[in-house]
Amino acid sequence: MSVRRTVVITGGASGIGDKVVERFLNDGDHVVVVDRNPSPRDVPTILVDLTEPDAIDAAADALPQHIDVLVNAAGISGKNGVDAALAVNFLGMRRFSEIAVQRMTAESNVVTIASTTGFEWRRRIEGVQALIGSRSLEEARVNVAPFLPDGQESFEAYNLAKATVIVWTMISSRQLVPGMRMNTVSPGPTETPLLQDFYDSIGEDQLDPLKEFAGRHGTPEEIAAAIAFLASDEASWISGEDLVVDGGAEGGLLRKKLADRIAAYAAQ
Repeated sequence: MSVRRTVVITGGASGIGDKVVERFLNDGDHVVVVDRNPSPRDVPTILVDLTEPDAIDAAADALPQHIDVLVNAAGISGKNGVDAALAVNFLGMRRFSEIAVQRMTAESNVVTIASTTGFEWRRRIEGVQALIGSRSLEEARVNVAPFLPDGQESFEAYNLAKATVIVWTMISSRQLVPGMRMNTVSPGPTETPLLQDFYDSIGEDQLDPLKEFAGRHGTPEEIAAAIAFLASDEASWISGEDLVVDGGAEGGLLRKKLADRIAAYAAQ
């Protein structure tokens, strides 16, 4: 099979990112992994820690001259603390994307993994605006502090970062590179090594109802399939959108809450 596209995947050494790598390799694409750890697969790997702005900037010289698809799959849970949650999940992702798109064209596209925890970005819009307006981690610490409730700082920093990924992608699509598509995929709880971290930081009371509604947690292959679709020509008329991949859990639970409220109101 001939090489069709050059695909750069951050966080491609493990978890969902590794399955994204596998998916594009199976499609015959040339894949380059960007990760703080080497990829277990036989693909070029650029070692970068997304918490370090200088390392991100230095990675520019190692990137392919032309990039057809950028997949931002790197991410960590809130268990790693406020700074890491903000740096990896949004600030580092944005900095790397702004560098990578300099080697992309209108025919290229970007897909970034967000999360269903960003589902209610409208409720967090002031915090989202504060984080988007931050150009460094030092600024971000100060700007988002009012939006991180005491005792839940790390948990909410993760939620806010993922909500910001969705909004930033919406407003950046077709702007960073005119005509270029940018979308996000928001997975529900997914069976990866990080899942236990999410149980530790978010809690069973938040995650188990999603599993109960959907019948199970998702698989990395299912998330990779959604990413591959958005990166394909079949999604050529989709841009600035967030694709939720969670077995219908978030939307279903929201519909149930609305139905219960309507029933209670009708019973008055």
